[in-house]
Amino acid sequence: MTGTEEVPRGVRVATWTMWLSAPVGLLLVLDGLLELHWWGSADAARLAGLFRQINAEYGLLTPALLRDQRGATELIVLGVICLAGAMLAAFVRRGSTAARTSALVLNAVTLFYGLFGIGSDLSAPLRLGDYLGQLRTLASGDRIPEIQALVYPAWYAWLEDVAQGLQALAALAVLVTLAYAMIWHPQFFGDRRTDAADGGDQWGEALQRIRQERAQSQADA
Repeated sequence: MTGTEEVPRGVRVATWTMWLSAPVGLLLVLDGLLELHWWGSADAARLAGLFRQINAEYGLLTPALLRDQRGATELIVLGVICLAGAMLAAFVRRGSTAARTSALVLNAVTLFYGLFGIGSDLSAPLRLGDYLGQLRTLASGDRIPEIQALVYPAWYAWLEDVAQGLQALAALAVLVTLAYAMIWHPQFFGDRRTDAADGGDQWGEALQRIRQERAQSQADA
């Protein structure tokens, strides 16, 4: 544990990127709440009924809209997790090995989940624009104004894409900067209870030895 030692620059950069997860988490929570509000509105219920009617008449599949209510709830949970991850920054700055490891695991999981969500959105079989185009082809363009009047504001989808993209980028930035801090400043991290039990941060010390051996071999060459 470093106590009052000066925080290395690599660790400071890592904690700054961790704090960036806080506004991203708030954005995800806001987006999830907005989507939940829309899904619970009368317009969403009427739109779902209209899609069912069109499906019965023309066999058109329901287009991909925002995430459903379950997906909106998942965005809120993901946002809360991002906020929790940002709170670990203060402990990482103090040199906590447990906080460092927790942050690495947390951001690895959220990065995977964020990329999975983005991939699912991109692989949607039928988007709203394509759906409306098919309606025009079927000479059912008179339904289009009704659909457009009931659908959520266009910026809802834009906000969802931005929130998911920023979340993935923030998680990746945390992983990269934390890995850098862990490799180049392993001596900074330590946990008092861990240090007392086994003599220090063995993972960090091993990385430090590898780095020193590589530097020595390059110098000899």
